[in-house]
Amino acid sequence: MLSKIIKPFGIILLGFMLFGSSPFVSQAYWAHATTDSATDITPTNATFNGFVDTGGLPGDAWFEYGTSISFGLSTSLNAHIFNSAYSGNYSTNISGLTANTIYYFRSVAQNSEGIVYGNVTSFTTNFSTSGYNNSMSPTAVTTSGAVLADNTAQFNALILTGNSQKADTYFEWGTTPSLGNQTTLTPTNGAPAIRHMNTITGLAPGTAYYFRAVAQNSYGRSDGAILSLVTSGSAQNNTKTTADKITSTDTTTVVNKSGNETSASSKLGPNFIGSGSFFPTSLFGWLILLILTLALILLGKHAYRQFKK
Repeated sequence: MLSKIIKPFGIILLGFMLFGSSPFVSQAYWAHATTDSATDITPTNATFNGFVDTGGLPGDAWFEYGTSISFGLSTSLNAHIFNSAYSGNYSTNISGLTANTIYYFRSVAQNSEGIVYGNVTSFTTNFSTSGYNNSMSPTAVTTSGAVLADNTAQFNALILTGNSQKADTYFEWGTTPSLGNQTTLTPTNGAPAIRHMNTITGLAPGTAYYFRAVAQNSYGRSDGAILSLVTSGSAQNNTKTTADKITSTDTTTVVNKSGNETSASSKLGPNFIGSGSFFPTSLFGWLILLILTLALILLGKHAYRQFKK
């Protein structure tokens, strides 16, 4: 009787042998991408750098970039084509960027198994004083904002303090171009120019927000242009935003050299759809799974009959 119960396990063993060599474990051939820091940064140009491993298959790579972690722009698709043995660095020069602006970018790689994404890295293009006067009053320049989460946004600005090198700066913002809200005043502390950033949480998802930079001292006030951004998420999930839910954090950086580079964690990360999943990724894989399921059902019925006897 015991042999009759154990015999069906041979079917299970055979199934798992096929399972182990099926497309379930084809992930060894996926490409790998890593994003490195940007270099050669100017007010309107930068060089994106990355690392790619084609996973033993021919592949290609490019970059995605933009003024938020949603990107929206990319270098030429299939810009770098590699053979199956390639593993190393690649780079692309980008022009037409906006001065005094934070940009986010990541490397992207693919082979016949699919597409993978590298980590997200950011940098700030250099500021340009072209067109701005150098009087005693300050100059506020609103630069592109960034959506960091469904309820979090970052406002950015360049503040030129003028000859006095003394000024206070803040942001005015709201859900209409009339604004209506104001962040706390931040002193420039004698620096001739600073990058001012304010991160605000507690915002409503899927909502347009307008903002502008403001700088002022005893000689006058300067208003930057009004820009806008839309928080991510669904507007259907909005709850009424109240003052006690809003928090803000100011950050200033003295501008004296090339823009400082920072890193941001990607929402997507270096993962891809199906990575680490138990479920098959091909028709053959599903067939093996069906065979294993039927074998388990037959084994259960057989064991039940033997138990009844």
